[in-house]
Amino acid sequence: MVQQLINTLPPYGKIILYKLYIQDQTESEVARQLQMSQQAVNKWKRKMIQQLSQTANS
Repeated sequence: MVQQLINTLPPYGKIILYKLYIQDQTESEVARQLQMSQQAVNKWKRKMIQQLSQTANS
């Protein structure tokens, strides 16, 4: 079921969540690797978690 939820996310969202939660990297590290701001990583993370929550509850 978790894999099905993750598959509903856009590719960029999957990458960010994978790096943050599976590879245990900081938002700053992920931002540097993806050449984006730390704030953008945080926004993506919050958006993807919200999307997972909505999908799981529907």
